[in-house]
Amino acid sequence: MGHQKEYLPQKAKDNYYYFKTRESDIKANKNIKIDITKNKTPYLEFKIENLEENETATIELPRLYYLGYVITEETSNDIIKLDYKCNKNGFISINIDQNGIIKVKYKGTKLYNIARIIRFLVLNVLIIYLIIKMKNKKFYI
Repeated sequence: MGHQKEYLPQKAKDNYYYFKTRESDIKANKNIKIDITKNKTPYLEFKIENLEENETATIELPRLYYLGYVITEETSNDIIKLDYKCNKNGFISINIDQNGIIKVKYKGTKLYNIARIIRFLVLNVLIIYLIIKMKNKKFYI
């Protein structure tokens, strides 16, 4: 992030004091137990416990809202992909309705992944072209 904080979401810029003073914990609107097992940015894994049946909790993750995150919930039965949204402070907010393990991964948007593939292909073609060109060039001493 540069001096002008140009990569901040607008809501985080609007609530800059909250952004600067926020700690790296997970905040919830209910009294539930949250145990962070892995926290290596952008990857985050944590366990939700003590959420009662038919109860929904809104959780604010210590990650700024950007497109391209994949958030899944692993329960005893299956793996569910969760939708996320930007809360009023510019952070990721999710709704949880059952106990389980939540995993947050940044995969990137489709356009970003397409651009990465194109960049890789162009770089390889350029290197092959330069190798062929140098091979055909005669050196005189």
